[in-house]
Amino acid sequence: MTDFSFYHVVLDNIKNGNLFFSIIALFFSLTLIVWFFVVNSLRSMTYYFFLFFAVSEVFGSVGNIILTQYKDNAVQLFFINLFQLFADSSTLMLLGGVSYFIYELIKNNNRALMEKKIIVISSMLGISFAYSLCLSLINHFWEKKVIKIVYLPEKEEQSLKLRIIHQTITTTYCVVSYYFVINVSMFIREKAKEDPNNAEKLLSVGKSIYNFPLVGSIGIFFAWAVYGMSFSSYTEDNIRLGHIFSAFCSVFTALRAFHVFMIFVSTKKVQNQIKEKKEMILRNMQRMNM
Repeated sequence: MTDFSFYHVVLDNIKNGNLFFSIIALFFSLTLIVWFFVVNSLRSMTYYFFLFFAVSEVFGSVGNIILTQYKDNAVQLFFINLFQLFADSSTLMLLGGVSYFIYELIKNNNRALMEKKIIVISSMLGISFAYSLCLSLINHFWEKKVIKIVYLPEKEEQSLKLRIIHQTITTTYCVVSYYFVINVSMFIREKAKEDPNNAEKLLSVGKSIYNFPLVGSIGIFFAWAVYGMSFSSYTEDNIRLGHIFSAFCSVFTALRAFHVFMIFVSTKKVQNQIKEKKEMILRNMQRMNM
């Protein structure tokens, strides 16, 4: 017999960990948003994407935090699903969008697309919100379950339908992102062969652009592993393995905002700002010592 007390202990630990990492992710998302509005030089296409990544992940973090306090309330459940689905779909669509922008800019030298960045980003967010609202309403009136995977799913076909639909759509976003990034990377490698003097710099750019699809795809990989476990025999070992995959899925999804923030602070403009701030602080400290 399966020890269901073990099941609930592990489930509680996953939820507590999810709460902890969601609070961390919320902090970094809000920091990025404030940073963007305080520093006027961050108004290029790339930084607009970073801004909306952060806004999207705020919704995901809030949804995860509400989930940890969920007490079988229909209104709570609706907003948990709406916030989580919107964060997933909009973040992954934006990651695909920035991959496409990079593809057009580097491979096709399409400068005109840069002027339409606000329209394109707004359209992505609108589509994501409409999709998330539609799926949340369907769930609210028919299934009444948490759509996002947070632990080994129940063996009920109906409870898996919306989850698999959402997972398939988000996986498609990741595949599209990788398609554009791989094409750009191949193009950069060819350019590096033609320009040996700048080859190292070009190749480093080619490697760095993989960060965007990678941020979104790690959690999805573990989510599919959890779904795979849901079709296996319902034994303690399989539940244990399902919880391990679920824990990784929750951590990598919750920390998406942190990973985006790390990419943000590694960009050239932000690095220059950090360097200038450090130098200013050191000069002020030297004056104080004098």
